[in-house]
Amino acid sequence: MRARVVPHVGSPVTVIYLGATVLGIVAQVDDDGRRLVVLTEEGESLSFVLAAATATYTTEGRQWGARLVFGDEPDEAE
Repeated sequence: MRARVVPHVGSPVTVIYLGATVLGIVAQVDDDGRRLVVLTEEGESLSFVLAAATATYTTEGRQWGARLVFGDEPDEAE
């Protein structure tokens, strides 16, 4: 089992939507790492919250929204 990545400003990430992926970087870390703001390569600013049940970052903590994968987790983005 892999340990959860500790996010920091500047971390490369992939935003995974249902049918697409977009690259981005962590622009802001709040709430002791439980809330992140990501700036995508398309210039969009997205807010992600760490879901306690799944230990994944999703848009505003919703199960059905986009999810976040960190740059050092390439297998997860596929």
